[in-house]
Amino acid sequence: MERTRLRTPKNLGRHELMGLEMEIIASPRASEIGLRGIVVNETKKTLTIHTPQKRVIEKKGRKLCFNLGRKMATIEGTALVGRPEERMKTKRGRKR
Repeated sequence: MERTRLRTPKNLGRHELMGLEMEIIASPRASEIGLRGIVVNETKKTLTIHTPQKRVIEKKGRKLCFNLGRKMATIEGTALVGRPEERMKTKRGRKR
């Protein structure tokens, strides 16, 4: 039987982000800091989050905090840059 790997703060960068609740805790744009929502789409360089209105944010240069149920995971957006399907296949995307 294949072992299911759960999302943890250590391996978050190698998992699907869609559906996770997140908050931007650092950004070059002051208006983005504190922005919270659920990830509804992910591209190579951006995340679309559902807030009262959908917002598209760049991954690069942001520090993001994801809610993993009982744990919170903080990760540099730069570690998430890349196509989601390619990122999941590699050893990149680990917590830094």
